[in-house]
Amino acid sequence: MEPKSLKERLLEKGWSRAEAERTQQLLFSPEKQEKHIAFKQETNKIVYWSVILILVILNLLIIFVLLPILILADPTFVEVIVIFLGLIFGWIYNLLISDIEHIEARHHIVAAMFIPAVAILNIFIVVAVANGFSSKLNIPIQQHPIILSITYVTAFLLPYLITLIKEELARKRRF
Repeated sequence: MEPKSLKERLLEKGWSRAEAERTQQLLFSPEKQEKHIAFKQETNKIVYWSVILILVILNLLIIFVLLPILILADPTFVEVIVIFLGLIFGWIYNLLISDIEHIEARHHIVAAMFIPAVAILNIFIVVAVANGFSSKLNIPIQQHPIILSITYVTAFLLPYLITLIKEELARKRRF
């Protein structure tokens, strides 16, 4: 049994044929569909930039949580923590970005470059600050800012890159 159209349901409720046709046209006209798509695209842009802002703020929070660990922990342990944090936030980033519909490829590229660049800068600065504190407090532990920055960004981008590879393989299978 096929579901009834809006027009049929309105006719059953006592609407005139002209009223039912006019209502259906108002709700489902091509202009209305185009307006809906345009609204959805604009809304997705707002969501996109909000996600970018949230991810930048979350990266800053990671830095403050990481500061005492950088000063007191062994470099190997710090690298494991940095990889773990990078994977977790990369997964969140990937989840949020991939769920936003109607964003253009350039938005993905901007996000894929902007967030890691901010993360590299943040990690580099916090490691330099932590190394300065370690020196002043006579703590012999020194971290490597470049290595930690690269490690974090690699872990951060890994979920996104895996998703891109999966999508490309799925696309090739369809053709």
